Amino acid sequence: MPNPYIVGTAVIGNQFYGRETLINQVLTGNRDCFCLMGNRRIGKTSFLRHLEFLVKEKYPHFIGVYWDLQGCRMEEDLAEQLKNGLLDAEEQLEAAGIDYDKLEESQNLFSLFRLLKRRLIRLPKKLLLLVDEAESLIEVGENDKGLLGKLRSVMQDSTFTRTIVSGSRRLSEVSRVELAGSDFLDGFEPVLFIGSLDEADADALIAQSQLGQGLQIPGDVAAEIKEKTSCHPYLLQSICLYLYDHEMDSPLWKRGVGGDLSKVYDYVMQQGMADKAFADDFRYLAPIEKDILMQIYRLGSANLSQIQQQIYLDADTIKQFLFILEACGYIKPEGENYSIANYFFARWLKSNEARLDEIASVVSDAAMRDIEAQPVTHYLTEAIAVVDLYGSSPLANRYGANFLLELLGMLREIIQPLYRAHNGQFFRSKGDDFLMTFPTAQDAVEVVIEVLKQVERYNEQPKAGVPIELHIGIHFGETRVGWENDRYGDAVNRAFRVASIQPADMIEMEGGVTRTELPTKNAILITENVYELIKEAAWLQYRLIGLFKLRGITERHLIYQVLRKDE
Repeated sequence: MPNPYIVGTAVIGNQFYGRETLINQVLTGNRDCFCLMGNRRIGKTSFLRHLEFLVKEKYPHFIGVYWDLQGCRMEEDLAEQLKNGLLDAEEQLEAAGIDYDKLEESQNLFSLFRLLKRRLIRLPKKLLLLVDEAESLIEVGENDKGLLGKLRSVMQDSTFTRTIVSGSRRLSEVSRVELAGSDFLDGFEPVLFIGSLDEADADALIAQSQLGQGLQIPGDVAAEIKEKTSCHPYLLQSICLYLYDHEMDSPLWKRGVGGDLSKVYDYVMQQGMADKAFADDFRYLAPIEKDILMQIYRLGSANLSQIQQQIYLDADTIKQFLFILEACGYIKPEGENYSIANYFFARWLKSNEARLDEIASVVSDAAMRDIEAQPVTHYLTEAIAVVDLYGSSPLANRYGANFLLELLGMLREIIQPLYRAHNGQFFRSKGDDFLMTFPTAQDAVEVVIEVLKQVERYNEQPKAGVPIELHIGIHFGETRVGWENDRYGDAVNRAFRVASIQPADMIEMEGGVTRTELPTKNAILITENVYELIKEAAWLQYRLIGLFKLRGITERHLIYQVLRKDE
């Protein structure tokens, strides 16, 4: 089998992994104008090309046209590149009764758009305009503000187009070009940031599970790769590309045991693409963002209070910058702290620390402040339930990554219908855990009880004799809702910590259990907040487990276990 991992070119079809939430948002949502920003090598072009592929296969009401603006400076350049994209879509256009040769004869960009509009508004179809390297619009606007204004009007004409403009964070500077009426990005916001993959999608990519017989990669190796890369797709592909060529036939790998990966990491860092990508990512930080990032880097990890001591901004402004930096994959949360997102970026920062001050920002504080000022998040008070598959790494090591993915898929099929039937507000599957939110604590408890019942039935005759064992934690509190409806914040962290409590976290107390009695598998563990909300429910019983110090959280917590009447 040829090496299935791809570096340096667009990935589409069954070699494209993840981004389901983003795909659904842009293809099935009510909005018709989107702005997508992301760092170098994060997969923006692959995402657009995959959308182009998908609409041919599954969305006949769209005609996907990939429009590459790289190097465009004036109207003639834009028209030429658009015609190239239309030529790629010639088969779809002809099926809709649109003659490409007539489009080719158009004298200029806007006569071309007028002709397309006349043809499309008579059909139940829209042009899905996939605009790549959109930061070129900055130079277009500097050369001709009128052209940029007219272009925005066409892109936002929802009678015949749905438009996705995609580019690096430098695209935020397009709003510095003064247009009559409003900024260019008005109507494209809130901006969507494309970052790393979910863990489940990273597992699938590593195992190449969509190519029939997936690759058998040792579970400990897959776990280490995900941890080192924070599931960055380019880094995942680069590492796996090397391993496939150099390690797959080794005796250790054939026995399901991974070796030392340090030489692989050296190989990735020695590639020019990685070095240039990280340099560009750093250059695309606004000065304030650089200050925040370097504060986190120098401390190893930092919380909001520590950052505020050096960055003289109000807490809400810093939180918004932190949210953007996390969404773009510069940093990652660790309890109440933040650290550099992945090993490779941290290594690049260390190697280049002496010259970082010489790398000028191409994004201004003002441009990023404008984006951060958008009402892109809100807060909800809700119940957060975490269901985590226990022992996933040993399972993958012993039975293979495909077995683990199959087990997680079956667990998802159990959980999702129950979540929907009980007023679920948000669902996310990431790696070996499932996160759900509900309007009430009772909804959350009812769902996990039913999940356990179905798991118990499965465990009577489990596949390969391997029973499903779960960690379950529920908390009730305030969550921060992100741009893709994702959930963030301290309340989410607490639910995860409760699900993963260990005897070492426990402070034994009167009325509680001992460390040796601590239930860690297939037990529903809840915080005191949840207990106070559901303790009057006649169909449930409870017992106090004890007092716990949760990792990354300052105060101690009383933890209870929910018991069914039949337990």
